Amino acid sequence: MAHHTWCGDGVRITYTSAGCTGSTSLPTYIYEGCQNVQAYGVGWNVWDVTDRWRFCTSYNRFTGVCSARIYPWQKNRYGANGQVWLLGWGN
Repeated sequence: MAHHTWCGDGVRITYTSAGCTGSTSLPTYIYEGCQNVQAYGVGWNVWDVTDRWRFCTSYNRFTGVCSARIYPWQKNRYGANGQVWLLGWGN
């Protein structure tokens, strides 16, 4: 899950905060981490945030080996006047 908070004065972004987390409940599917990549932001008219997750989709709990991973991502843009745009997503 991604958490994005921002404020703007209608012209410029005045505050930004971003974080992301993940979880899994299957024994062979493991959440391994998340990263935020940010561009523009405070002082600009937009703020771009790309969230990148990492999951092991084939974990062997007996050997501790992960044989397959996926890397889902989502990129959002936030405007100084409250706008939100989905710029892209994938795996």
